[in-house]
Amino acid sequence: KTGVYYQNMLANNTLIYITDISKNIFWNNGAGTRISTAYIGKYDIDNNAIFKPLFSNLFLGEVMRLDVADFPLWNAAIRHRFPGKLKLNIGFKAVGQIKDNLTNEQNIEVSITTLKNHLKLSLISSRVNTDFFSNDFYMLRLEARLAF
Repeated sequence: KTGVYYQNMLANNTLIYITDISKNIFWNNGAGTRISTAYIGKYDIDNNAIFKPLFSNLFLGEVMRLDVADFPLWNAAIRHRFPGKLKLNIGFKAVGQIKDNLTNEQNIEVSITTLKNHLKLSLISSRVNTDFFSNDFYMLRLEARLAF
């Protein structure tokens, strides 16, 4: 997949382009695995434009959330969905900068869906490494989503 996003802002016009390669694997037991990788670059129309994804769904990391201004970025993910009533999912996702501050993030997520598909519980662990700080920092989040 490829895509281009145009940001039209006063003195901050830029293009973001994405190249994404992914593969879905379906297993005989009903399980599924998705493997993907992407490259995200930026072309400045205005000098030193900063991409501000105010209304986009370009969320690559749990901590970074594309708030970084230094492009290009790489992204890689693998997610496995196990068969069964609990709809257990386990995924690993990483995103990082290719130059400048070299900030990168790795996430592990485990989730289950229960109560007739109305409740999703997710445990997400994140590690961020950046040249800004001498030590890595970590985040652990438990999320519950209820929908009817």
